Amino acid sequence: MVLAKGYLETPLGLLEITANAVGITSISFTEKAEPGVESDLIVEAKTQLIEYFSGKRSEFDLEISLDLPPFHTCVLDAVQDIPYGTMRSYGQIARELGAANMAQAVGSANAKNPILIVIPCHRVVASNGDLTGYSGGLERKRKLLEMEGALRQVSLF
Repeated sequence: MVLAKGYLETPLGLLEITANAVGITSISFTEKAEPGVESDLIVEAKTQLIEYFSGKRSEFDLEISLDLPPFHTCVLDAVQDIPYGTMRSYGQIARELGAANMAQAVGSANAKNPILIVIPCHRVVASNGDLTGYSGGLERKRKLLEMEGALRQVSLF
């Protein structure tokens, strides 16, 4: 159950942030703000996102509350471990999880990430380095990777 909601205008558009009593439940791009009550979790998320977009933060330290199937949770845990300024392919994550033939399932789970930017699903790309599948839009994905310096990375896929 969502208890708090807040909004943050970023260089890439308006973010909606929701939380329950345990942690952040979603961060997504939206077109307009709606009334909501902010909590301390929302305020902290906004602070950390501002630091991220200003280049002062490369890692997030937020309580997160996910209610997803176990495989999706494992995928998003692996995605959270992708360092700032780097990328991984869906296949690499599948191999890390011991499921080398499940790159498409990894892609599907990654696409269901409810907490954009903080769980950096934008850092996951196709095995050939192509930017694919980002719920915030491919142009935002490209800009996030450019901001992090990841697009200068030599491809190791």
